Amino acid sequence: MSTERNPALPLTFIPVTNLIPRERRMIRNMAGALNAAFQIAPGRELVIHLGLGGERSNLEALETWVCQQMLTHRMHPSRESMGWYVSQLESTLNCIEEEKHD
Repeated sequence: MSTERNPALPLTFIPVTNLIPRERRMIRNMAGALNAAFQIAPGRELVIHLGLGGERSNLEALETWVCQQMLTHRMHPSRESMGWYVSQLESTLNCIEEEKHD
């Protein structure tokens, strides 16, 4: 597993804590739904790939990832955008899996 920081995340990324409560709640809800849909195991193995490195769990890393997607693509987490987030995460997880086998 690589220990390098995810180059797709900008260095000036806004932490989840700097968002308004409504945005944080939307991000948490979407991350929780994605976590359940993909049955992501507890642990920290996805932190290096989805997060900034300081997250304490895969779920926190997923929250960071959702926030980054929201800000980069201007796609607010909602029921309507769930399919888009599923597609994006599936693609990201496939890339991570491919990296493991290279």
